[in-house]
Amino acid sequence: MKSFRFNDRRTQSKNDQKEITKLDVRKIGKVIATYRKEKGYTQTELAEKLGVSFQAVSNWERGDTMPDLDNLLALSTVLETSIDVLLGREQSAKVKAEPESVDIEAIKAQAIKEYIESNKPHVDFDGVFSNRNRYSQQQIDSTAIEYIKQTGDIVKIREKFSLISYPALKEITRIRYEQTGDAIEAACFIGPLLSTLDGIKMAGDLKALGADDEDVSSVINGRAWREKYVLQNYDAQTVTDIIKNRRYSQRDIDDIAISYVEKTMDVATIRSLLMLITNPALHEITRVIYQKTGDAIEAAGFIGPYLDYNDKQKMIADLKALGADDAKINDVLSGKVWRSKHPAVL
Repeated sequence: MKSFRFNDRRTQSKNDQKEITKLDVRKIGKVIATYRKEKGYTQTELAEKLGVSFQAVSNWERGDTMPDLDNLLALSTVLETSIDVLLGREQSAKVKAEPESVDIEAIKAQAIKEYIESNKPHVDFDGVFSNRNRYSQQQIDSTAIEYIKQTGDIVKIREKFSLISYPALKEITRIRYEQTGDAIEAACFIGPLLSTLDGIKMAGDLKALGADDEDVSSVINGRAWREKYVLQNYDAQTVTDIIKNRRYSQRDIDDIAISYVEKTMDVATIRSLLMLITNPALHEITRVIYQKTGDAIEAAGFIGPYLDYNDKQKMIADLKALGADDAKINDVLSGKVWRSKHPAVL
């Protein structure tokens, strides 16, 4: 049941329902259609706002069925009119409009749009991807492409990118650019996934469209995606659950960890999940800590005890170049620096 409810009229709901059944359902459908078009909504768009199927809206407008009381209240809110007008108890000025005031071409265009919307094939995205072994790669790719066309839900596509072929990902990026007109927004979907050559080509294309070096870099390294789509309202517990339960691909888990540190500097939470994050991502987190704090010893303390031999030698050289003495470097590599700043975290 929806959250829309009658308040002072709830006690009259049974009598109201009896009265509704006596009304001219076709006229009510006409009023709903008129107000919907006035708002510029398709049947699908109105259905999404109400939490019903577009077939339900279509049936109401044709007069085949009647919206129940909850849906009437929701309709009156979304269409910004009264229930009395929707039920024909009060005459609607919009419904009474003279024929010469009607934009015939607009009505035709709206009818075509609605026909296309109502005849779109249903895309069972979840069904296909959860049972992917039953489908060919072409079917999986086609499902992803059709899904982005119909919904624009780029985040859901990105969660399944490892199951989608590279050419299909590029096609999805093109479609997203058509939908938004925003080259950076479209490019950030695929930027971190590109091969070196394609990354260079995309950088050239973005610069030709006016993007600066910082924008291009944020697209290629994944920062643009993380800032726009990842970790909008995630807290420490949510991030921990996501990473521990492997709800995303490894690449996205790495992105979430990096983004979380960028936004919160809660390095303790990420350190507790260190074994689930790749080495390159840990190095990027170390860079972020140094960038945020300006303290090379603190940043190095995050990752120092977990470095392999070659990376330890490189870190030792870097820290010495910054003026650190041998004792401080040993504290970094042994974990003493970390424990002194985070005594409650192993």
